[in-house]
Amino acid sequence: LLMEQSTSLVYDYAGGRMLPKEPGRMRRNTYQYLARGAMGSLFFQWRSPLVGAEFFHSAMVPHAGPDSRIFRELAALGAELASIAEAVKNPDEGPVVETRVAIVWSADAWWAAQTPAMPSNDVEFLPAVRAVHTALWELGVVTDVVSPDEDLARYDVILVPSLLAVSDQQADAFARFVDGGGHLAVWHFAGSTDEHLRVRQGSYSAAFASLAGIRVEEHVPLVPGGSVTLSDGAQGSSWTELLHLNGAEAMATYTGDAHPVIGAGSPAVTRRILPGGGRVHYLSTRLAGADLRSFAARVLAEAHVPTAGFDGVEVVRRRAGSSSYLFVINHGRATATVPAEGTNLLGSRPVTGTLTLAAGDVAVVRESRTDGDAS
Repeated sequence: LLMEQSTSLVYDYAGGRMLPKEPGRMRRNTYQYLARGAMGSLFFQWRSPLVGAEFFHSAMVPHAGPDSRIFRELAALGAELASIAEAVKNPDEGPVVETRVAIVWSADAWWAAQTPAMPSNDVEFLPAVRAVHTALWELGVVTDVVSPDEDLARYDVILVPSLLAVSDQQADAFARFVDGGGHLAVWHFAGSTDEHLRVRQGSYSAAFASLAGIRVEEHVPLVPGGSVTLSDGAQGSSWTELLHLNGAEAMATYTGDAHPVIGAGSPAVTRRILPGGGRVHYLSTRLAGADLRSFAARVLAEAHVPTAGFDGVEVVRRRAGSSSYLFVINHGRATATVPAEGTNLLGSRPVTGTLTLAAGDVAVVRESRTDGDAS
């Protein structure tokens, strides 16, 4: 159950503003939550308070009263949700959403990255996780967010962005995942300390260095606004490293604009292929935008996980018992078509081969066949 959803408010912390959601976004957001496993969504709050710290927080009944855009959108959403109740019931069997990819999340790592006296203020955990999640979303890949202490064996690809504190037990679990044929992608600085923030010796990122087939000798943070060019054309920012190959191969190297400590030709992105087919990718600089998507797409392609170019359409398959439901959310500004077969529960309309969805609209298709996977 999603515990708190906002009807309209989006905080712009950098700009110091409360921005409203455009018409239809609240509805699309709600279906995103339901598609990924929620059985319902609670809104905060019912009425806007007259005084206090949140007296301008958006609410179900805003200060303007029920004769308002927000309340009308909310009432319409509540009226239609009853028609998809069967899709969000507690499943009798199997996972709610089947995924092959997971991003590692740790509240301890988030806290650890905020420790004073780090090599760079740009070493942040939450922004790194968000960037990776966004890249996968734009590639059309549904992903789980998992603890490093969970069972990793059910996934094909695990991504580990900037997980500074890693225990020996967690490091062993990642190694077992790779030994079992899994594909692991590790970001710079990850695993440089144990769970008590004791720096590991012999190599930075030492919890992963041996597994990745590398040795990280030195951190080389970049000045604010600084960047480097990699041999594959990607642009790195914020952070670089002097690393050596110890069983891995260089997939991209630093070029002439690298710091003199590193120098041109030094490995920047590496890969190690283990005898059992498992792979470890290591990223020693920060990639963003299209460059991060390209890196993620290569990791996924090697694991035979399909991707789709982002066209504003989000597709998630959710299972409830023996039935499957295709949630299709069109975030774009143009009509979209998606292969589907079954019945659109929103309007009880048959879908025969192709679903046509207007800009900003959503659909929940009870599938008449369950072969194949949604990307």
